Amino acid sequence: MKERILILLLLATVCSMQAQNIHMALRPDDLLIDNFEGDTFGNWILEGNAFGNSPVSMERLSIWGDNRFEGNRMASSFVNGDAGTGVLKSPLFRIERRYVNFLIGGGVDYQREYVALWIDGKEVKRSTGYNRRVMEYESWDVAEYMGKNARIVLVDQSKEGWGFINADCFYQSDTKLEKEIFAKRMLVTHRYLNIPVKMGAVIEQMDIWIGDKMVRNMEVELGGDEPDYWVTLEVKDWIGQELRIEASKSPNVEQALNQCFCSETPKEENLFYKEPLRPKVHFTSRRGWLNDPNGLVWHEGEWHLFYQHNPYGCIWGNMTWGHAVSRDLAHWTELGDVLHPDSLGPIFSGSVVVDKKNTLGCQQNGDTVLVAVYTSAGGFGYHTRHLQHSQSIGYSLDKGRNWVTFSGNPVLPTLVRYNRDPKVTWHTPTGRWIMVLYLDKQEYAIFSSPNLMDWTETDRFKLEGADECPDFFEMSVTNEPTVRKWVFTGANSTYLVGSFDGYRFRPETKPVKMDSGTNYYAVQTYSNAPDDRRIQIAWMNGSNFPDMPFNQQMSFPRELTLHRVDKGYVLKSMPVNELALLYGRKYIWKSLVVEEKNCFTTKLNTPAFYLKTGFAVDSVDAQILAFDINGLNLIYDSVKQILTVEKENGETLKQMVLKPNEGRIELDILSDIASVEIFVNQGALSAAFYHLIEKNTPSVTISVEGGQTKLKQLTIHELNSMYVPQ
Repeated sequence: MKERILILLLLATVCSMQAQNIHMALRPDDLLIDNFEGDTFGNWILEGNAFGNSPVSMERLSIWGDNRFEGNRMASSFVNGDAGTGVLKSPLFRIERRYVNFLIGGGVDYQREYVALWIDGKEVKRSTGYNRRVMEYESWDVAEYMGKNARIVLVDQSKEGWGFINADCFYQSDTKLEKEIFAKRMLVTHRYLNIPVKMGAVIEQMDIWIGDKMVRNMEVELGGDEPDYWVTLEVKDWIGQELRIEASKSPNVEQALNQCFCSETPKEENLFYKEPLRPKVHFTSRRGWLNDPNGLVWHEGEWHLFYQHNPYGCIWGNMTWGHAVSRDLAHWTELGDVLHPDSLGPIFSGSVVVDKKNTLGCQQNGDTVLVAVYTSAGGFGYHTRHLQHSQSIGYSLDKGRNWVTFSGNPVLPTLVRYNRDPKVTWHTPTGRWIMVLYLDKQEYAIFSSPNLMDWTETDRFKLEGADECPDFFEMSVTNEPTVRKWVFTGANSTYLVGSFDGYRFRPETKPVKMDSGTNYYAVQTYSNAPDDRRIQIAWMNGSNFPDMPFNQQMSFPRELTLHRVDKGYVLKSMPVNELALLYGRKYIWKSLVVEEKNCFTTKLNTPAFYLKTGFAVDSVDAQILAFDINGLNLIYDSVKQILTVEKENGETLKQMVLKPNEGRIELDILSDIASVEIFVNQGALSAAFYHLIEKNTPSVTISVEGGQTKLKQLTIHELNSMYVPQ
């Protein structure tokens, strides 16, 4: 599940935070039910293993990260991680005040993880978290049950990501528990609103209003001290209007919001793409977190890269579609965010198509329409946590710069709780749009539509070894040019090859994982690409850029080719040829002999480079041939025909079978400041790895054990930056 991956990333990001202890000021006539400050649950009834044997202490909460709780302990079903299940029931008590107030956090799942109120043995109230550890105030109006016997029940029957519930400080009161709001008013005078971010500060819900309309909502790390970096919200459409920015009242929040200001350019524009850990040839957003590539489409000379983006911080959240364009797949310009969280939820992954036949009916003045099909992620976000995932559309009339959300959204309602990531393509024989959609576990569905609005399910199937982020496309077989096949891929690059009649997909191969590395996920290919090219980009998940105002990176674009082999069909991938447009200084060594006592080393001016070499296996007298690429070791055992990828400390990241092709091994390595992508024998094997350079000087070292190796030629191209200012 994507949620499981995301919570691990979130935990990795916030593990250094301190648990936030808050004080709940009960009034003299309030009645405390329980605040879990004891060493045990007392007379509460425990079932299962989710809640452990006692309330969770502040020390353990500090390890988990930012929770914000009352006192020194709380009840949590995360004691055994997401996998734990169980129930925690309070002793009976009598309703004697109008409200039952408490703190709640954790996952969103009204069926499997929640806090409930029972009256005379029957459930009458239910609340859940909203996929955040930070707990929020909750209040039940129980006036109609005055004098009746009640019981509070905490339930966790979920084993999925965010499969836990946190709760604390239950009490009765005649006053409703509501958080106090601080509101900053300001006139929009320029294009951008600048917002300060403090890494590790409490994540606050921040809502922006114009009059009685909420125009944006987000979660931001707001701290009162000097900000670590600034993020921006484009507000040009609201110039001349007054904004009301609201968040929970506290000295830190007030200080942070009072620092917000408008300007014609982003506050830190002079620092964009100049940070010490900024990759040169792997796309990163100028500010904030990114993950899945979305909406990859070529249109009128531009390669569009939309992507999952948190514009307001370097941790996952606030899912919005960022947008960048390239005219050559090598140089990229970031344009800004285009699809923002709305009343149906944050904007999760999806695709973009060129509606050449105007099937949606939105075309104006003959301009071709771009249509985005995406997941409205109800269940995430503070204001939409009670909703479910559904599929929506939006369209652009100006080459993807501005977007209109369809008034009839969602176009496909919830099928299962986390159905998501629609990929849409045109099927010429039937004259219909085809959507592939992830459902649950390893199951996907296919839908058909004449107009991108009305969808009919036509097929369901499973892709063993993969889930979410489907892609579905037709391509020619390289060594059988008259043959075309359909390829279906899952998020981790596992794929099937088969036939498709517009309704059902019939696989002809077993599932195979294309990329063998550890950091290649959420793979997507371009639609409408010229010359029938199939270009793929992936999120290099698991990357980390300490203390930087950005986080995560994309792979370099790859060209896919499909080949007929004895066992069916295989996909190969190589960096697109346009990589050559980034070439800088070139180094060539011919007839290079590497001996056990005489290794080869060269220092470089940049960690970003492209290395090409090859060797005949019978010329390898040494059993071990090793390449040290900026501290990442690629070790080839010519006897066992195994390629091992190791960190500098000896930790093994991956071992892969590597057999020669007609007696030779051709090796291409794309290195950057935080990645190494490996390609063997023209993409028969590919493997992407996150690797943050730690050496002071970029370098390549080639060594052997037990003999010598002759490389016919070694070529290294240093690479220039891919970024083009807006």
